[in-house]
Parts: sequence; structure tokens; C-alpha cells
Amino acid sequence: MYAALPFFLYFLIKNKDQFSLKNFLLPVLGLLIAFFTINFASIFWSEDVRPEKLLQRSKMVLLFPLSLVPFMVLCRLNIQYWYASLTAFVCAAIVTSVGLMLTHWENIIDGIRLSGWGRGENPVLCGLLYGLACLIMIFCKDNLYFFKKLKPQYHLALLSLPFAILVFSKSRGPFAACVVAGIATALLRSESVRKFFTKRTLYISSAILLAVGAFVYNGYSYFENRGTTGRSQIWEQAIDLIQDKPILGHGIATKFIYPVEIDGRAFKVGHPHSVYLSALVHTGITGFIIQMMALLAGAYYSFLRLRSHKDAAPFIFLAVGAAMGLVDFGGYYTNLGTTWLVFWFPMTLLSIKYALSTPQCVKEI
Repeated sequence: MYAALPFFLYFLIKNKDQFSLKNFLLPVLGLLIAFFTINFASIFWSEDVRPEKLLQRSKMVLLFPLSLVPFMVLCRLNIQYWYASLTAFVCAAIVTSVGLMLTHWENIIDGIRLSGWGRGENPVLCGLLYGLACLIMIFCKDNLYFFKKLKPQYHLALLSLPFAILVFSKSRGPFAACVVAGIATALLRSESVRKFFTKRTLYISSAILLAVGAFVYNGYSYFENRGTTGRSQIWEQAIDLIQDKPILGHGIATKFIYPVEIDGRAFKVGHPHSVYLSALVHTGITGFIIQMMALLAGAYYSFLRLRSHKDAAPFIFLAVGAAMGLVDFGGYYTNLGTTWLVFWFPMTLLSIKYALSTPQCVKEI
């Protein structure tokens, strides 16, 4: 990633003519810049800053723009890069699904939660990634290379692979977020609310019941004693911290440890397990308002893209992130975190006017 930064910089210099305000959606871009600025600025009022922590958070001033702006310019030059990214994401999910089931089949048989690889080597993040892949395959088939002409039975067979990983991860948060985002996407894609309830309710209800049935059947014994996993204890501590500094928060470089006790065992957690509480803790009401305004702007423009381009992907990413963010994530400012997929990735696309201009579907290879 770091080795590629000079190439990103060269690409931006070569395409500097693209940096014109007329090429961007100023409401989205302005809120993204404001959100980035408040998070970066909060480093300077952070408490008990260790040099290594300060350096880690300061990297965002280079890492974020030099990673995201080239992607924004690429999509501005040719929207096919967006569709290619979606296709690569889905293909990676399908291939790694097979790999995970082949290499972790003993864990699956023994009922052990399945984790992914790399950034997804965590049951929750694993569930999130493969759940997103499922939704993209369901609602964005016509915008994926190779998938548009697949016969329904083949498409369903491929869809079952990432869905199986979602089920085997036994992650309630990602599963519930995907169900909510799926229902919302199906509703927004319908011509009217009336047609949604009269023509699609049976199909959607059947699909949800099958998905929930498979998920609960596989993980019932695990969920039975799972409880809140200490979240209520974490949130109480986070609320106390918010009350200490409600306006600007404690700064994103301030490290908090949230001690919790579950079934008589003590644990330490490093973030509030809520993207909204995290914003309030680290950037206060000011940062929280900017974050919510950015999310609302993203929701609005992703809805416009869904209706005009039949591209539900930006809405899906944002909706899953917003729903799952209620009970998880440490903040949208996380360096190279999975939260990039559910915030920065779709918001970057929605920052360019081209994303809402004349519709262009995926071109056949």
C-alpha cells in the first residue's frame, strides 16, 4: 500500500486537469472534507498522546487523500473502474469462500465460528465482508462483469458460497445489518411502495425466512449464551466520557480501554463498539453532526444513483455500515480498516458529478 503512494501521487499530477469544482458534487465532497478535517484536527487536542500513536493517526493526512482521490479521479475518467472494483470484490469473496471452507472444514463441523483472512481475520469482519458480497450479487448482478449473462441456477450456486461463510461466521451484527439493508434496497428499487407490498412481499419474506432459518439453525447453541457481549457496559463508559468533553471530544489519538466483565471473566476492549458513540467520544457533538450530515448526504445521492443508474452498490455499502455501526466499529476514520468499504469507498464515488450523470451500465468484455 505504502509503496504505491508515489504512483498515486504521479497519477494525480498527470491528471490535475480533473480537479475542477464543476466535476464534483460539492455537498458530498464538502462534508467529506469537513469530516476528514475534524478528525485530523482532533489529534491536536488528544490526551496523553504517545509518539507512536500520534504518528499512527497523523498518517491519515497522507494516506486518506492519496488512496481515495486517485480512485475518485479514475471513476471520473471512466465509470467502468467502479464496476470493475465491484466485480473484483465479489470474485474475491467467491474464491476465498471456497478456500475458507476447504481449509476450515473441521471448524465448520465442530461448530467453531469461521474467520476470514487478512483484514477479515475476525468473525465479525468476516461476516461483514461476505454479507456485503451477497447483497452486491443479489442487487447488482447487471453491473458486474461476467455475471450479467449467468443463468439463474449458476448465479444462485455462486451466491450460496459467500452466504455460507456469513452463516458460519455466526456474526449477528453483520447478518442483521445485511437483512435491514437488503429490505431497504428492495423497497427503494420498487416502482412504488404499493407494488413492493403487493408483488414482492412473498418472495422477500420467503428469502428472509430461509436466510434467518439457516443462520439461527447453524448458530443457535452459540447465540443462546452470547448475550450482549459486554456492549451495555462499554456504552455506559463511553457515555461518561462523552459527558466529560461533549463539544469537541477527547481526540482520535486518545486511547481508551473499556474494561468489561462477562460470565465472571474480565476483558479489555479498545473502542466503544458503536461508530456513533465513537464519533461522540473522540470528536464530540461537532464531529458527530458532521458525520451524520455526511451519511445523510451519502444516503440521498446513493438513492438517486440507485434510481437513475440501477446501481444499488453505494446505497448497500452505506446502509450496511450505518446499521452495523450501531453496535460495532471503532470509527470511520480508522486507517485501512474494513470501514472504508462502508463509508469512504461509496462516498468517494458519490463525490463526483459523473456518478449521477447519464447512466452507463457495465460494458461486456
